[in-house]
Amino acid sequence: MALYPPRHFVAPLPRGEFKSRFEVDLIVKSWILWFVVATDYHPFKSIVRETPFKSAFLQNPINCFLFLLFFLSGYLQAQEKPFKPHYVNMTEIGGLFGRVVYDIQWNTPTTQEVTNRLNLTLQTFNGAQIKPRLAVGLTTGVDWYNSVLLLPIAVGARYDLVRSKKNVALFGSLDAGYGFNWLNVNGTGYDTQGGMMLNPGVGLKFGFKSGSALTLSLTYKRQNAKVNKPLGWQEVEKWEDRTYNRMALRLGIWF
Repeated sequence: MALYPPRHFVAPLPRGEFKSRFEVDLIVKSWILWFVVATDYHPFKSIVRETPFKSAFLQNPINCFLFLLFFLSGYLQAQEKPFKPHYVNMTEIGGLFGRVVYDIQWNTPTTQEVTNRLNLTLQTFNGAQIKPRLAVGLTTGVDWYNSVLLLPIAVGARYDLVRSKKNVALFGSLDAGYGFNWLNVNGTGYDTQGGMMLNPGVGLKFGFKSGSALTLSLTYKRQNAKVNKPLGWQEVEKWEDRTYNRMALRLGIWF
């Protein structure tokens, strides 16, 4: 039998470049279906009643099944959109929790006292989602300590460790950079300098249908600082090296 396409089904002729893999998929499957229709071929032809050529496509159940199978699979493939890197933002507010040990002045012998600390922290992460689970970017914010106000600037990463079917994800975070004293106001005779900062942690991300999410994170923050103090009698140099070790509990929004 000559392979001429029927009047009610003409295989498309490819012209030019294809814009997507889905278009190529449809072209290939259309030619396969044209071959099936034109030749009335199927693997179980010996047990299926032969039909006239003009109505083979409509009356042959195997051909109809192949038609649905081919085009449905192409449609499902088209629904899987390829990942594209995009901008992401994670803005948080929370508290810095810690304990401080300090010397009590004018006591002889020297005694120390331990007190609890709770300070306010604001933080925003701006970056790019370069992988379905990984985002990298810059982190900045403001940390209010009792006598120091620091502005950390760091490189950061966010990675989804576990995802659930209910659109809840467990993620890990890491920020490393430097805390600057640009917003700090020094008292008379004091000079506060910033230092290195490290902030690893984990958190939960509760996703919304819109693509944004509510975040709850718990991190450990280590911030170094140096304070030059007023000189006393016969003192040449006086300073204090500080290390702020804090647990940070933050609530935020991801979009």
